[in-house]
Amino acid sequence: MTAEIGLGTWPLGGNAYGPVPVNTARAVLRAALDGGIRLIDTAGIYGDGTVETLIGDDTEVSGQCRVISKAGYLTEAGRQQCFEAGFLRESLKASLRRLKRERLEVLLLHSPPADLLAAGWIEDVLVGLVAEGLIEGYGVSLAHVDDYHALMAWRGQLWIEVIYNLLDQRAAENGLLKTARARGWQVIARLPLASGFLTGSHTRDSTFAAPDCRARWSREQIVAWIDAADRFRFLATPERSAVQAAIAFCKSTPSVTAVIPGAKSVAQLSEFLALQDTRLDLEAHEYRAARAIWTEISWVVPGSR
Repeated sequence: MTAEIGLGTWPLGGNAYGPVPVNTARAVLRAALDGGIRLIDTAGIYGDGTVETLIGDDTEVSGQCRVISKAGYLTEAGRQQCFEAGFLRESLKASLRRLKRERLEVLLLHSPPADLLAAGWIEDVLVGLVAEGLIEGYGVSLAHVDDYHALMAWRGQLWIEVIYNLLDQRAAENGLLKTARARGWQVIARLPLASGFLTGSHTRDSTFAAPDCRARWSREQIVAWIDAADRFRFLATPERSAVQAAIAFCKSTPSVTAVIPGAKSVAQLSEFLALQDTRLDLEAHEYRAARAIWTEISWVVPGSR
């Protein structure tokens, strides 16, 4: 059974990959619902709350989709974090007000440090929110793929969100996916398009300007990603685009529960929606080949060399 396709909403806040008009963001959310998407990933800081507000303003989107949100950052622009019990509860309550909901399906701690995850009290806070009826489930959006080791003493059936794509397959190498399968954790693959470097739309000469998050990467890193992405071009076929192939790789990975590509337009979203047709899934030999290639280009992950 392959993973569910959800919608990642970080791009809709306008601070991830450049501005997105409000009407366009609304259209993407509505098209996702109309196209069969029933899982939306968001966070209280996306657009400093505007993305959750847009989701809540469309009562059908908010009412018919399962919503995953996150708490832990104070703002989107800064790196300041707080995971105190009172802050998490108030952050969650603010998200629920914006979403016009009484309960959230899943709350994730947003990129917490590993030492916090190793502290037993933090899971107790989340369990308390479940007991209050404010959330149904909980977990962590990992700051680093290896941080899952700090969760081994947690008791719940966790949701784990982690970077996973053709250019960053560490979750399949470091034991995370194997552990998730053994423990019944739900794994959400984020950044399945590697911030657009797997779309085939960028070249070695591509440049990015703030607030696009890619503006912070060096020219050396951008070139490394572009060159590595070329190794996976064989996955694109006349029937399956490079975008679809990249998402299909994540969708086909054992232990991955959901894949959450982001979209800045309805046109981008339409490529994701087509992946609900299993005929676009990777063949077993294609998947094996993609896994083998990564062992040769794994150095492209920032910080790995």
